[in-house]
Amino acid sequence: RRAPRGLLSMLKGLVNTLPTAVSTLKYARREVSQLSANLDHIFSTFEEKGPNIFEGIAGLYRNLWLSYFIAMILLNLGVLYYACWAGGYFGGPQPIPEAEAEMESPKEFREKCALCYSSMTSGLQKFHDTSLCFWSVIILMQLFVLIIFIASIVMCILAGVRTFVLAGCEQVYILGDSMVCTAALENIKDFVGSFVVGPDGLPLSSACTEERLLTCELIRQRMARSGAITIVASFVASMISLQLIVDSAMRHEQARWRRAAHTLYLKEQSDEGPAASGSRVA
Repeated sequence: RRAPRGLLSMLKGLVNTLPTAVSTLKYARREVSQLSANLDHIFSTFEEKGPNIFEGIAGLYRNLWLSYFIAMILLNLGVLYYACWAGGYFGGPQPIPEAEAEMESPKEFREKCALCYSSMTSGLQKFHDTSLCFWSVIILMQLFVLIIFIASIVMCILAGVRTFVLAGCEQVYILGDSMVCTAALENIKDFVGSFVVGPDGLPLSSACTEERLLTCELIRQRMARSGAITIVASFVASMISLQLIVDSAMRHEQARWRRAAHTLYLKEQSDEGPAASGSRVA
């Protein structure tokens, strides 16, 4: 009698529980169906438009950094040329010619271009030795260094984002631990007897490493190294750029005094010429 009574109480419990479970399953099926429809719509749209969007963003990102590095290379080449010019190469600083008499108006196109070029170079020569030129160029180069420093901060922020991504990836043990990954593959092998890894059927003990299934481990190795190199190199570039400004100021003073010394030397040579000719006449 006890067994039928226990069975009867269990059946009464099931009768009370099953309607609630059935309604819950119906609600879950409806919600899952709606979610599935939404995900199908989202991913179908993303499949169509996603590649173009990512390619466009990647292209803009690539062009931005390409323009940045081209500008920095041209700037450094210009500073290198100026250092060589201030040291006496490529003609070096020459004395500024005195004002000449008015020239005839150029008639041909080539003469007009030559006059325009000579006027520009003459103006730059006279402006080069002034304090206004010195401080204007220093401030302009400091703006370039500020841009480099901002780029360094942006790279450090990106490195920090990568670190957060890596921290989240570490929670997925199957993608970061070789032993856990191998154990998961062995469980799948026990459940599906025909399961193989790779076209050649690699051993499960080495499949995670050979097929690069440890995604988090790969991300950890590459991001840690790239992040450290990015942060260190960015701030070193900022410090070297600041040192480049100081060196450019030294080259400016060198060029200015070299021009003054060359002008004084030519003046002494011109003064010695008439004195030597006068002594010969006497």
